[in-house]
Amino acid sequence: MERITMTDKDFTSCCGLYCPDCIWFRNNFSYLAKELLDRLKEVNFEKYASIKSPFGSELQHYREFLEVANFIAKNYCAEPCRKVGGCAGKPCKIMLCAESKGLEGCWQCEEMGSCEKFDFLKPRCGDTPYRNLLKIKELGYEEWIKERSPHYIISGRDKIHPESKSISRKIQSFPFSQGLLCHVPSLDKLKALLNPHAARSYLNQAEGGGNR
Repeated sequence: MERITMTDKDFTSCCGLYCPDCIWFRNNFSYLAKELLDRLKEVNFEKYASIKSPFGSELQHYREFLEVANFIAKNYCAEPCRKVGGCAGKPCKIMLCAESKGLEGCWQCEEMGSCEKFDFLKPRCGDTPYRNLLKIKELGYEEWIKERSPHYIISGRDKIHPESKSISRKIQSFPFSQGLLCHVPSLDKLKALLNPHAARSYLNQAEGGGNR
């Protein structure tokens, strides 16, 4: 498989978030959710779940499960925001605004820090976009990524693995099995299959021309 090379600018969104840190970016769980949904459909599991029985009474919530699983399956994000116009290819009002003003990103905007278009990001990302915008404005594309703030403020996603900043961009260019774990952006997303020591071993092997 051909190695894909992108620049720091490609992965830097207009809002100041770094796409590879996003939980949806080139993840493996969207693929797994789709696989599960396909298998359930093959055996007509929805019909089975609709039968009221003391056994498996939890299945009365099956429709709700399908709604969530379908959302997860459909929101796989294969390319950074700049390439597809928004997260998972959905139009982004922040990006549209920046483009309409002829800006590369919101760090060039006079309304930076007070724009209401950022409100939808606050529940999960807090002030991270604003802090990152300040770093981009100060340091530029080449250096800001090393100083970026944690992408999420929610428990379990509020820290960047100490090794991920130095290893993540190497991992981005290594192709894993198509559709399952392609271009893994950080060590956090390797944990489902590998531990950090195995990840370093894999990188060393790949750089040395070993199996990929």
